[in-house]
Amino acid sequence: MITPTFHEDASLITNSTPEISEAQIYRRLSTTPQPARTSILLSPPSNIFIGLWRYFPRDILPFNIALATLLAKFTPILFSNIPFRNTVTWKMHEACTWLAVAVLSYMVFILVASLVWSQKQSRPYMPVKTDTIVGYMYYLVRSGMLKEFEGLATLGRKERDRLVD
Repeated sequence: MITPTFHEDASLITNSTPEISEAQIYRRLSTTPQPARTSILLSPPSNIFIGLWRYFPRDILPFNIALATLLAKFTPILFSNIPFRNTVTWKMHEACTWLAVAVLSYMVFILVASLVWSQKQSRPYMPVKTDTIVGYMYYLVRSGMLKEFEGLATLGRKERDRLVD
C-alpha cells in the first residue's frame, strides 16, 4: 500500500516513500502513451520545490503531498509560539495556534485522501520493482521498444531525438 508520511526532514515524497513518485510515472504510462521526457526520463523529484513544480498541472495527489511537506517545514515555528508567554502577544499566540491546527488538519486530510485514493486507483501490474537497473532492464526487454529503435543509431542527433520524442 502506498501511504505518504509527513516529517519535518522529509523532502517531498522521494525520501519518505519513493513509491509514490515512481508509481505516478508508471500510472501515467499505463493510461496513455507518454513522451519520454515526461515519463521514463523523469527522475523522482529531489526536493519539495521541484515536486511542486513538476506535479502541479496534472498530478493532484503528489502535488498536495509536496505542499503538505512544505507546510511541515513551518510547523516548528508555529509550535514554538503556541505556549503563551509574556513576550508573545495574544494575537500572535492565537494566529500560530490556528495556523498549526490548519496545517495539521490539511496533513490529516491528505493522508486520508491518499489512503482512499490508493485503494480506488487501479495500479498497473508490475511483477518487478523498478528501483534497480535490473527492474528497468526487465521491462525494456519485454517491451517492443527495442524493435522500434532499430536503425536509429545511423541517424543524426536531431533526427533521432525528434523520432524518439
